Amino acid sequence: MTNKYYRTVYDYLIDNKDYVSVYTAEINSGEHITETAGYIPFDAQIKEFIAAGERLNDFRAGMYDFGPEDTVDEDFEDPTRRPGFDRVDMDDLIDQYNARVAEVKAAQDKAKAEKAEKDKKAEIDNAVAAHIEKSKKSTPETKILNENSPPSEFIV
Repeated sequence: MTNKYYRTVYDYLIDNKDYVSVYTAEINSGEHITETAGYIPFDAQIKEFIAAGERLNDFRAGMYDFGPEDTVDEDFEDPTRRPGFDRVDMDDLIDQYNARVAEVKAAQDKAKAEKAEKDKKAEIDNAVAAHIEKSKKSTPETKILNENSPPSEFIV
């Protein structure tokens, strides 16, 4: 074996044939060993990207107080966007809001109670009027019973 200078690795491999056998190419057996379980077709990937973009746009649009179609009142003012706004101020606003909601609910409950009382009184008045009409049209047998019964103005 002589020491010979080789210009490239390829020249060395050609001269040493037994060493070349280690670097020979693989012979294709025809068997495919590529996994296809995780493969996603391009059209499905593109549809997913488009849907993700639409979700992102919807999320970004939801971060604003008003949508593009909404009209904003001229006197609209968001108190949370004032300079120097503090969380304590927000708690005060929440307390004021809750007090106002309680006032409105109490007024609605009072109106319902008044309406129920008025309806009950009207029902009693209608019953008394029906009893008076019935007593006017009564037969002689029922007249005796009606004379012994209390007057209709005392019926409640």
